[in-house]
Amino acid sequence: MVSIGAGPSDPRAWVRAAHKLIEAAEAAPGDKLPAQHQITAELGISEAIARRACRELARLGLIRLVPGHGYYLGGQA
Repeated sequence: MVSIGAGPSDPRAWVRAAHKLIEAAEAAPGDKLPAQHQITAELGISEAIARRACRELARLGLIRLVPGHGYYLGGQA
């Protein structure tokens, strides 16, 4: 599972942080993201911001939602 680490409260900043994580090869395609409640607690952000960031990452094709299982990097589950 990918560790998001401490981070931003703006969804755009969260998306940039996720880009950096992926580029740094700290996360590989198919790695599972933490549950949304873990992301909000870890980053100190609201659920609305986490949802917006995840939607934007999915729109960009960087993550994929697998219903009942969560989000995965790189569009692979």
